[in-house]
Amino acid sequence: RCLLAMAEMDLRAGLAGAAIPATILVGTRDLLTPVRSARSLQQAWPRAGLRILPGAGHMLPLERPDDIVEAVLRATATQRERERERERGVLST
Repeated sequence: RCLLAMAEMDLRAGLAGAAIPATILVGTRDLLTPVRSARSLQQAWPRAGLRILPGAGHMLPLERPDDIVEAVLRATATQRERERERERGVLST
């Protein structure tokens, strides 16, 4: 029942106003959250990026820990740069 409920859950409508950045990671062999679902999620989330990991399945932290670390480091570096630009008056939001 739980898996069926999760499969039917669709939270994309609530993401339209999400102002926080995100990086969506998905493996090409992920059967639970396939690439098409990740693309749909990205389209619904205005500030989301998408990184597709060839050959990876659903357990990315176990299968591709280096890719997870890289994505987190890249996202935090990007956010720090945006904050610096905002402080210098380059960005308004």
